[in-house]
Amino acid sequence: MNPNQFIEPKKSPQGDPGSYGSLESLEIRLANISDLEKILDIQKKAFVQQAEIYQMCSIAPMTQTMEEIIEECTSKIVLKAALNGEIIGSIRAHMENRICHINKLAVLPEYQGKGFGKALLTEIEKYFPKAAKFALETGAKSKNNIELYKKYGYAIVDRFIVHNGIEAVIMEKHSVTS
Repeated sequence: MNPNQFIEPKKSPQGDPGSYGSLESLEIRLANISDLEKILDIQKKAFVQQAEIYQMCSIAPMTQTMEEIIEECTSKIVLKAALNGEIIGSIRAHMENRICHINKLAVLPEYQGKGFGKALLTEIEKYFPKAAKFALETGAKSKNNIELYKKYGYAIVDRFIVHNGIEAVIMEKHSVTS
């Protein structure tokens, strides 16, 4: 990732980031380094439900530090979603071997189920027009996440056990431009 791209927020490469029907006031832009503290806070709040499902507070999104998020985000596209100037969600992705790897889709709990996650997912895909497919991982017990991703074309292609014994699934979607 170009470090200047991370520091300088820009509009989506395709389309108006606020054109999500009833979500007209939503702005999705590249995050900058000053947004990361808020994004980390949102991530931890958004993943509380996942920690409860697995009865484990030590899942990676809950224990990530400020130093770790800064390091992670220097090599990824990081988008933030804001309503009336307040960040309410984010998503990260990077491409490797024509596969866009998406991770840490996080929306504040009070805004979940209202289309903001879909808006972030749709927008991040636009940043990778040369991707042959999109891939993401989520917990196998995370039924709401799995249903969201299936609704937008993702399918479970594999299962694996993460270091702390949690079963996860890999979901993929082929690009329409591949």
